[in-house]
Order: sequence, then structure tokens, then C-alpha cells
Amino acid sequence: IIATGTECTGSKINDRPDEQIPDPPLVDDDVNRRIEEYSNPLPGSSTISSGNYIVDSDRSLTSDITFDTTGGPVDIAVNRSDQLLFTSMNIEVVGTSPVRIYSGNSTTGIDNIPKVEFDDVEMDVEDDRTDLFSVLFSSTSDPDQTNMTIQDGTEFYGTVYAPDMENMYIGGSDVHGAVVTGEAKITNSGIHYDQRLRDPRAEGVSAVNYLHVTDNRVR
Repeated sequence: IIATGTECTGSKINDRPDEQIPDPPLVDDDVNRRIEEYSNPLPGSSTISSGNYIVDSDRSLTSDITFDTTGGPVDIAVNRSDQLLFTSMNIEVVGTSPVRIYSGNSTTGIDNIPKVEFDDVEMDVEDDRTDLFSVLFSSTSDPDQTNMTIQDGTEFYGTVYAPDMENMYIGGSDVHGAVVTGEAKITNSGIHYDQRLRDPRAEGVSAVNYLHVTDNRVR
């Protein structure tokens, strides 16, 4: 982690900071299955209801969106070479089922970077529950191809699981929840680990229960 002007909050899970930690598990099979199976295009409406959706061409969303999960989860698969960008907008999650974004990766190269971006985004999630919004990335033969950006005053409530990503960027924003990634550059931001994610009943725990927050090294 390369961090400047950044505040990190949370607590130790254990007292063994030098313990050898195994590599985090990948989610490739789950992500790729959803890309192959989902066929409903992500709607352009202001309210997106429960269901499975595919992003199979670049999408830039700039109008406020409400994810209505009262009838069940909203699952979005992003095709391997396409983008999903949220810009200058509000995201609201209504309901107690999760919103999950599954981003695939090209095996040869990604022309459009970032793959997923939150730029100047305000999030309003039920009871500030960070387990109700997740972004998960499949692995790639070249981790440097993959990119996720959270920037420009974004208030992100959720979890990010990208265990082999090597160029995640968080700038001028606050992240509430948890991030699992290979390498990240963090500038002038706040990273606030949500200890409620340690509860096995949390919706997002399957993606982040690997999280190791004991060894906090900032340089």
C-alpha cells in the first residue's frame, strides 16, 4: 500500500502481525459463470429492481440510481473487456438484500481502464450497512491490466474484493467497509474498516472474511 494523507480506522483481528498469511482465494469461477449466464442488460432507469443483469458494452452512469433490493439481490456482471463507471451521482440501496458487481477480466489486455469507477459518488445504504454493496473482480494473467478507482470525494459504503489487482486507486474519498486487493495507491482518503463484517451473518462476509487487518504497513 502506498498511502499519503490517509486515515485508517479499525482494529486488530489477532495479535500475530508477522504470521504468514496464505494467498486469498480467487472468485474466477463465480464471476465467469455469471458473465456467461446473465442476459438481461443493465437498465438505464433511475430504479433498478432485484434481478441479474449484464454489462456487455461500456456504461457510464451519471444520473442518480436507486437499487431496490426488497425483492432480492441485484447482481450485475461486467463483461471481460467492458467498463462500468459511476460519475457525479447518488447511489441509494433500498432493502436488506445486497447489490453485487462481478467484473471479469480479459486474459490478453484491457483497452478501457478503469474497469469499475466511482467518481464523485454519494452512497446511501440501509443503516450504513457496508455488507449490502460489493464489487468483486476475477483474476487476470497480468494483474496490472485490472483497475478500480474511487475518487473525487466519493463516500463509498461497501466491500471490494480484488485479491490480485495491482493498480487500485483511492483518492480524496472515504471508504467504509473493507478492501481486499494486491496493491493500492491511496491519497488524501479515509479507510474505515467496518467491524460488523466480522459477523458471519453479514451479507458481504463471503467476499471479505479473508481480510487481514493486523499488519498495517504504510509507506
